[in-house]
Amino acid sequence: MTKNLLYILLFFSINTIIAQSYETKDYIVSKNTSIEIGTLKKDFFPHLQSLEAPSPDGNSYSSFLEREKNRLFNNNSYKNDEYLQVSSTVAKPLVLRGFEGNEFDDGVPTDNNIAISNSGKIISVINSTIYMYDEVIADTPIYKVSLEAFTDTASTQAFARKFDPKVSYDPKQDKFILVYLAGSGSTATNIVVCFSETNNPLGIWHQYALPGNPFANTTWSDYPIVAQSDSEVFVTINLVYDDSTWQAGFAQSLIWQINKSDGYTGSSTLHSRMWSNIGIGGAKIRNLCPMQGGSTTYGPEMYLMSNRNFSASNDSFFVLKINNTQYNSPTLDITVGRANKTYGLAPNAKQKFSLLLQTNDSRILGGYIENNKIHFVGNTVNDNNNRCAVYHGIVSEPIISNSIELNKIQDTAYDYGYPNIAYTGSYAGDEQAIIGFDYTSQDTFPGINAVFYEKWAGYSDPVTVKSGLSQVNVLPGNLERWGDYFGIQRKYNEAGTVWLSGFYGKKQPGVGNPFANYSWISSLKSPYTVPQNIESTNNNNHNAIVYPNPANEKTSITFELDTKQWIDISIYDIKCNLVQILYRDIAKAGGNLFSFITTPLSNGNYIIQVKNNQEILFSKKLLVNN
Repeated sequence: MTKNLLYILLFFSINTIIAQSYETKDYIVSKNTSIEIGTLKKDFFPHLQSLEAPSPDGNSYSSFLEREKNRLFNNNSYKNDEYLQVSSTVAKPLVLRGFEGNEFDDGVPTDNNIAISNSGKIISVINSTIYMYDEVIADTPIYKVSLEAFTDTASTQAFARKFDPKVSYDPKQDKFILVYLAGSGSTATNIVVCFSETNNPLGIWHQYALPGNPFANTTWSDYPIVAQSDSEVFVTINLVYDDSTWQAGFAQSLIWQINKSDGYTGSSTLHSRMWSNIGIGGAKIRNLCPMQGGSTTYGPEMYLMSNRNFSASNDSFFVLKINNTQYNSPTLDITVGRANKTYGLAPNAKQKFSLLLQTNDSRILGGYIENNKIHFVGNTVNDNNNRCAVYHGIVSEPIISNSIELNKIQDTAYDYGYPNIAYTGSYAGDEQAIIGFDYTSQDTFPGINAVFYEKWAGYSDPVTVKSGLSQVNVLPGNLERWGDYFGIQRKYNEAGTVWLSGFYGKKQPGVGNPFANYSWISSLKSPYTVPQNIESTNNNNHNAIVYPNPANEKTSITFELDTKQWIDISIYDIKCNLVQILYRDIAKAGGNLFSFITTPLSNGNYIIQVKNNQEILFSKKLLVNN
């Protein structure tokens, strides 16, 4: 079934009429196979890496980008500016643990991605390998397999190269979905979608192959992004023409809307809907990034985002919404919004010893939707000193002109790139997140950083997740690959905890490429997470007193502060569940008195907790007897 639909959108910012377009087609594909990890064929972990780097003198779009960046920045035009977007007054995320992930396989970029289940099963993927871990013994993989060995040998693309794996965990079904591409030419290209039958990644997986060239022309599928709704998984790809680069050979972006229950049960057929010819104002929208729920999956709708990623400077973003499941006559709506700041092409990042890291463009690299807001991140330029920076955008509903808040995370000495973001809030309206990204500079080796974001407090200074140990020098010339992905996921049943996977520079032993990009996996926690056990404490001699206690209808707290500071006052029940944030604002130095009515509370025991951006100042028990 094919539909040709045309909608009219009022572009608020310039008061002109812009036409939207798309087409849809239903696809039913047969199951390739069901495999069990322990029965896979002998694994040789094969991998082929192109050693070609883009030349500024070439005709490809990558060459155009290099010429454009040379024109804009000259790679040496750093200003001596003291501007910082982040703030040392906001608490940093807590780094809980970390360990080396998938081994270097001679491939660049590593394309890191990660998923963790509620029971602590971890799947980490890079461009050609899958590693599986148990959180309890996380530094040692319990299983390793290449994409080649994982792929059904009966597939028509059995011997095409396998690349760009993406892994996703379903918190409601407690299962995994793995997506990767097979083949990089129009005559051999598939989108392989794999579903775990249970929550054990070492068990059975059901594999399906969607057509990578659905129009039977000279295009193939590249650059997959994956997100889930309650009942479906959405996979976006770019169709690229043969014998061209992903920059210059772009044909169009597709959305695959896939039924999850078919895959989990190992049905003989997989039902899906393909969205194509997605455009606005006569131009195709490229690099669509779907937005999964922050604290869980939602549905039936799915939001996606894109932007003008090759623009030297721009402030517009595209927000797309598929409003229903594939079985319920879904439609697609496209809204254009403008941000309060501009984003744009970043220069290539500097390494120690003069080598550069490729930043590509400013497309949206990740995001989530929560509390009726979309949070998204991507690469950009620091306008104050022409270094690489990352942006964090927030889209509030309804989507209208000038409704997008855009902030830049940037530094005077470091280049930041390839971010991703995960939600760390604990309750409705709790707007906080951890943003992970890569860093480098002419004085340091490439490593991994993270910042904490909270709506009222802002952004923390970066915390170093993993320091680089060497430069990256795999390709000939002075331009190395830095991305293209950064993996991060909330652990859904642990409030405030995320797991991430990025890369760092490390010198490897032996011959070959001695200075390579290695994978690093780490868990981090929000500094604003509700503690597991809240006890009555009075740290730092704040002289806190709660009276009357027991409380009848009203109670008060007196306490002392050494300095004027931002504080939160919250009340928890005896099981450490947050009941209410009572106060969130500035408190003055010296003595303070805070009071509140207790009649909304049921009789029983509670904990009153006061904290600032850095620490818990004190907790006090309260008995309510209204």
